[in-house]
Amino acid sequence: MTPLPLRRGAAFLHRWAALVFAPLFLVILLSGAFLACKPLWEAWQADQPQPGLTPQAWIQALETLDPRGQAGNASLSPDGQRLMLQGRSPESRKTYDARTLAPLPNQDRDWFEVAKGLHKTLLLQADPLVEAATYVLTALLALGLLLGWPRLKPQLHQWGWMDWHQGLGWLLAPLVLLTPITAILMILHIGTGAPGGLGGGRPGPGNQGGGKPRVMALAQAVTLAEATGAPATIRQVRRFRQGAVLIFALGQDGRPLRLAVDAKGRVRPLEAKPELIKQLHEGTWAGPWSGLLNLLAALVLSALLVTGLGAWLARKGWGGRRRNPGKRRGDRAILVAYASQTGTAARYGEATAQALTRAGLVATCASLETVSPGELGRHPHCLFLVAFTGQGEMPETARQFLAHLDPHALQGVSFALLALGDGRYPSFCGGGARFREALLTNGGVEFLPWQTVDGDPSLPWQQWLKALAPLLGRSSGMGAEIKSEEQ
Repeated sequence: MTPLPLRRGAAFLHRWAALVFAPLFLVILLSGAFLACKPLWEAWQADQPQPGLTPQAWIQALETLDPRGQAGNASLSPDGQRLMLQGRSPESRKTYDARTLAPLPNQDRDWFEVAKGLHKTLLLQADPLVEAATYVLTALLALGLLLGWPRLKPQLHQWGWMDWHQGLGWLLAPLVLLTPITAILMILHIGTGAPGGLGGGRPGPGNQGGGKPRVMALAQAVTLAEATGAPATIRQVRRFRQGAVLIFALGQDGRPLRLAVDAKGRVRPLEAKPELIKQLHEGTWAGPWSGLLNLLAALVLSALLVTGLGAWLARKGWGGRRRNPGKRRGDRAILVAYASQTGTAARYGEATAQALTRAGLVATCASLETVSPGELGRHPHCLFLVAFTGQGEMPETARQFLAHLDPHALQGVSFALLALGDGRYPSFCGGGARFREALLTNGGVEFLPWQTVDGDPSLPWQQWLKALAPLLGRSSGMGAEIKSEEQ
């Protein structure tokens, strides 16, 4: 079991790192979810006619449209009628008529290329930032698992934000870890199937000292490939690593052919190499339908981010705003203060204030982080609902509240405490006992014996409200009215 101080530090780091990187994570994950559909799209396209251009037509087109040799990718539309040239970013994409080479409007934007640009560079050439976010995401997932096996409620309808966050993370751990771990391996060029001498082999000419390799124009690469007599028609030409160019073609026998032209001008067909890591990451390891598993992984990772954010907002009381549903002038409101771990105490705190208001009382509800000890004396009664997790661990908001208590700061303050916990731990609601003792030590007066709740709070909470009614000046007959206001 993780030591308590270490667990708190790990939880703090897990929470705030996720909040800082949340927007970046969402962009990467949602674009990845869209890209996971690409294998299905490509499988459908593979059943359609895929016309290409002859090498001579490609050479003429590239020399005409890209005389300076700056294009990084040239491809045909699925119907073979349009030719697209693109630099490093999708925004540089230009479309031409494949036969006349006349400029055309970019009507058929390749949304998979846009998503790929978002996924890999944020469309800002921010590759290092995306790679750093990948490492951070993997570390956060590992940290979440190290925080310990969650104590999940037995029924799904009882689950709050944190239950869903922990349940998804633990029950689907292999699935959620698959995507970021394979991404890191791809960053390190492990298991990507890079052709030998292209993805990290000997440097090409002009790169003997480790500098930038010579860049070959796409037209020159097609010219060299044509000289071999291998390609019959070509559909795409794009740059690769170390100054190389990849050519996607059909051979003279009509079969798909991939040719690599390295920086030295050598042309060779690419043989299939082990690329399991790349296939696992892109969802092509078991055919096009395996992309659905990657889609699920991206959606689960996004759900982890959303449920984590929801749990954090619930702990903060949805922004920590005070809710005063029934305040009347001249009346001092009963304070309902909560300290929540997963949002449960916050929900029951708000429901308590609403129940008291319906019973004709004046109540205000607030998170403990917005309450100062000095203001408690202005309320006739203070009702505390505090949730404790694990071995009676106290919420951060409750610890901060107690840290600001001065001796006799609560002199004469009338309070009642409802402590929510998990009876499966030996020190069940141990934090509740410490919280209560701190209130009493600093002058608080307990007008109702504190009550502990194990598991589902619904029934104990209703009983607690019923016990409060006569002590708050309401007859026992008002208990049912208070009791009826649940969640």
